[in-house]
Formats: sequence, C-alpha cells, structure tokens
Amino acid sequence: MNSDKNFISSSKNDNLESILEKIKSGTNLEQKFKIYTLFYITQPGYRNAINMSLQIWEPELWKKVKKGYYPTLWDKLMNWIN
Repeated sequence: MNSDKNFISSSKNDNLESILEKIKSGTNLEQKFKIYTLFYITQPGYRNAINMSLQIWEPELWKKVKKGYYPTLWDKLMNWIN
C-alpha cells in the first residue's frame, strides 16, 4: 500500500463501522485483503462481526479471507502436497 496516498491505521477508538469503512476503502481486492489483515491482527474482538459483514457485503473478499485464514481440510492437504 506504499503506492497509495491513503494511510490506513488501527486505533483503540475503531468500532465495527469504522473498520468496515476502512476495509472497503481499498481500491482492489488485494488492498482490501491487506487492510483486513491489519484488523485481523490488531482487533481480534471484531473478527466474527467483520467476517459476517464481509460474507454479506464483500463476497469476493470473503472468499479470499476464507481461503487465507480459514482453510478447509482439503485446502490444507493441497497446500501440504504442493
């Protein structure tokens, strides 16, 4: 995100609405995933709510998040084989 002029940060004052706005502010799927990762690490208490919102409002991002952070047994086996 260094090429992007917008700087996204996490703070104690973030709530679910502000986190979702920041995630949606990404210009492409890869940026949105990176922003999600920031909040996945810094705001673990909001993970379930963020994930539910992504499933509804950002299904393509949710697919990427699910594959990256919540892989199925099949995904794990395929990664292990490769």
